[in-house]
Amino acid sequence: MTGYAQAAISAYKRIEVNTYSDKRLILLKLFEGLMDSIKKAARAILSQNYEEKGKNIARAVAILGELCAALDREQEAEWLTNLEALYFYAMQELTLANLENDLSHLKNAERALTPIYEAWQEAVKISRQQERETAGEK
Repeated sequence: MTGYAQAAISAYKRIEVNTYSDKRLILLKLFEGLMDSIKKAARAILSQNYEEKGKNIARAVAILGELCAALDREQEAEWLTNLEALYFYAMQELTLANLENDLSHLKNAERALTPIYEAWQEAVKISRQQERETAGEK
């Protein structure tokens, strides 16, 4: 990909993220990318496309790293510690899947992350519903 194309894609992504005023929607988009990368990595393992597998696992691990970095560490809540541990577990499973070309590790990561992904989907759905109801009241 040319430098120009990379710059255009990067600019588009910045614009896309900057237009999301709701942090929940940003997190949902990150989770969508994460889950999509895990699915693509699984398909790549099945088709023995190891370059594609590595690229998608690296993307998934990078997203998890960003999610981890974004955690509000000033809160000393047990759920925060548990969420961080879950992210690290998923990163470990993804790394093992990459090293061993083993779908079971991808499935473990996907199984661990799915409830959080579904929770963000529901949060965004509720948020949008509340926005529509509020707009209808005006």
